Amino acid sequence: WKSENAYINIFYLLVLINLFAMIPSWINRLMRAQAKKNSDKGSQVTSTDKKAFDQQRRSVLHSSLLYRTYLPAYLLATAADWLQGPYKYALYSSYGYTQRDIANLFVVGYGSGMILGS
Repeated sequence: WKSENAYINIFYLLVLINLFAMIPSWINRLMRAQAKKNSDKGSQVTSTDKKAFDQQRRSVLHSSLLYRTYLPAYLLATAADWLQGPYKYALYSSYGYTQRDIANLFVVGYGSGMILGS
């Protein structure tokens, strides 16, 4: 029961870390939406506005390209890692590890992957 509470606390901590990691992205998105609203209000287009628009367009194209090349490979690798879970459990169990030991190994493995970014 104690270890179950610890895993629940670890889960909530990881959720909070992920939420805090997303805050800069949300702020950036809100700032872009606000800038777009402000640019829609003005009818005159200056060279500075054109440069900003071109830079934003290049940024969107770059991120779109990144998502098209990186995301499929990342999702495939993540799915493969998740599919290994039951087999790893069976392997650890056959070596004589207890359920608690196996759970600790999984938490350490996924936690280190989250922290180190792999």
